[in-house]
Amino acid sequence: GLESLGNPDEKPFTPKFGGKYQFDDDDMAYVTAAKGFRPGGVNAQLSQNICGPAAAQYGLTVDQLPKTYKSDTVWSYEAGAKTRWFGGNLQLNGDVYRIDWKNVQATQSPGFGCGIVFTTNAGGARSQGVELESQAILFEGMTANLAFEYDDAEYTSTAAAIHGPLKDLNVALKGQRLPVPPMTLNI
Repeated sequence: GLESLGNPDEKPFTPKFGGKYQFDDDDMAYVTAAKGFRPGGVNAQLSQNICGPAAAQYGLTVDQLPKTYKSDTVWSYEAGAKTRWFGGNLQLNGDVYRIDWKNVQATQSPGFGCGIVFTTNAGGARSQGVELESQAILFEGMTANLAFEYDDAEYTSTAAAIHGPLKDLNVALKGQRLPVPPMTLNI
């Protein structure tokens, strides 16, 4: 059963802390810190006929690829402010954030020709950045919105799904960017 593949019994502790200070009716600042959790799981069996040649380039068989993956966790930290101007006709919000991610759950293929993926843990990652947004009432019935985000997101450690006799099957390399755009702008 599942018990022979890993420990399905997890008891996560996911605290959240926060505080805010209301300067007046129009201005407030806040800070938060929270831990997130995603459970681990079991991978589907890969076909030796389809994925065997891809696994062989590492000196492996599909039976040696990860059958399970562990839970992953994040700690997120945020500090920001929300302000209103001109009788509430303009709202400006901004924050800075940092997310530290451990045991990143990532999908991986053994390689060319397989087309099937498995989930494994890919070490650590960090995402940090700034978000700015505004909303203005230009006139009755017409509102304009502007939002900008800068996100610096990368793996903080190199992770191998498995160490093969020929070469490692790397899932992530230290300094490799996560697949998120570094900047976004919405108008």
